[in-house]
Amino acid sequence: MPSLRRPSAATAISTTALVVALSSPAWGETAVTAAKKLVKGPQIASNAITSAKVKDGSLLAKDFKKGQIRDGERGAAGVAGAPGAPGATGPQGATGPTGPQGPKGEPGTTYTAWIQSRRSYTLGAVTGGRVIALSTTGFAFEEGSGLMVLPERSRVLIDATLTVQNAAASGTSTVRCNLQASEPGEPSIFDDVGPHTFTALPAPQYASQSMSLVAGTTLAAGTYDLAITCTTIGGTVSVYSAALSAIAKPAPAL
Repeated sequence: MPSLRRPSAATAISTTALVVALSSPAWGETAVTAAKKLVKGPQIASNAITSAKVKDGSLLAKDFKKGQIRDGERGAAGVAGAPGAPGATGPQGATGPTGPQGPKGEPGTTYTAWIQSRRSYTLGAVTGGRVIALSTTGFAFEEGSGLMVLPERSRVLIDATLTVQNAAASGTSTVRCNLQASEPGEPSIFDDVGPHTFTALPAPQYASQSMSLVAGTTLAAGTYDLAITCTTIGGTVSVYSAALSAIAKPAPAL
């Protein structure tokens, strides 16, 4: 049986110092802190960390794997905001190139009539009658289209020229001429169309001068005679030649 020996005084002192050191608060805190720093991911057992061990509200969205958190349901549409203030007007853009010219349209409907002297002639003294009219077509010194026929209400433009002479033996003469159109259905009744034109003829006898007459009027559908009428105001006047033409285009209904 081995003998029991009393520990030496030095051994007893070392053991006592170790116990005191381990039981010291300062040494214990340092050891725990070191242990925390030494715990790594591979040293944590699977499923060891549960919900109870995770601090509420401490995890962030980035802590979860992509696709683990599903999007919530789409919310209701919000109320439309008020319209913003109009923006400033931008600068005007450059003018674009001119487009190609379109095709020429079909000519509109027109109606025409005319009368003229075949050659220069002298009618004799003018006393207030018709110098030339559409209805006189076929006379020895005149030719033309005959009466103007308008199948619909039309705007008519009449253009005429004539040459007048001072037939007085001495002194000057004055003549007044104007255009006329017959009434619908009454080819022998004429109404003035447009203003009267006055021309003074100087001496000597047979001095001549040209006159131009232009007038426009609107006529209902029908057949019309058009004429130049002249009246001597002073002296003696004769007509040397005359011509009249008319063109009509349909007018809008009233």
